[in-house]
Amino acid sequence: MEFVSIFVQDPEAEPCGLWSACYPEDCELEGQLDVFQKIFRLWGDTSYLLEFFNNNITDLRTPFWNGMTVDDAIDQVIDEALDFQAQLRCVELQLPPCKNQNFQKIFKQLDKHEFQLRPGTSQFRKARPRVNNAMLRIYAIELEDCHVVTGGAIKLTEKMDRDHLQFEIRRLQRVSDFLKSLGISSSKGLI
Repeated sequence: MEFVSIFVQDPEAEPCGLWSACYPEDCELEGQLDVFQKIFRLWGDTSYLLEFFNNNITDLRTPFWNGMTVDDAIDQVIDEALDFQAQLRCVELQLPPCKNQNFQKIFKQLDKHEFQLRPGTSQFRKARPRVNNAMLRIYAIELEDCHVVTGGAIKLTEKMDRDHLQFEIRRLQRVSDFLKSLGISSSKGLI
């Protein structure tokens, strides 16, 4: 498994707060595709989104989504993805509207019952776009000075009880175990 900085071209020259896991199974002919790029490609792919919402139509039809159609859900995901990526880029590069913002304000603890017991251990985190009733989530592990994105999902339910959400929990654990096995606790170890 490898790690790449998402928005910073040279993480050795300047600080990088947002990293992405590159899973061996996501290799492409032209090299590895990191999970951040992969999820944003999927969230912009109308064929993928149509299949996802048709497969999860029961969840979309709950009162929480207020009768949202599949077409409206697809439009919402595409809009959220564009806003989400812009927001993360703005914070990482400290562009004018995001000066003095950091990822700790965007990424929230995944489970309110999970606590960090000692310094240097990783914490599972989630982030979502700045919209009401956001569908998109990005999952990451918080290290000492950065966040490592392990995946992302469209979340239509309150709990993480759907197969695709459980898959994201397993990926969080997989990356956490990998980082712990190598003693990586900061961005220095990712470079």
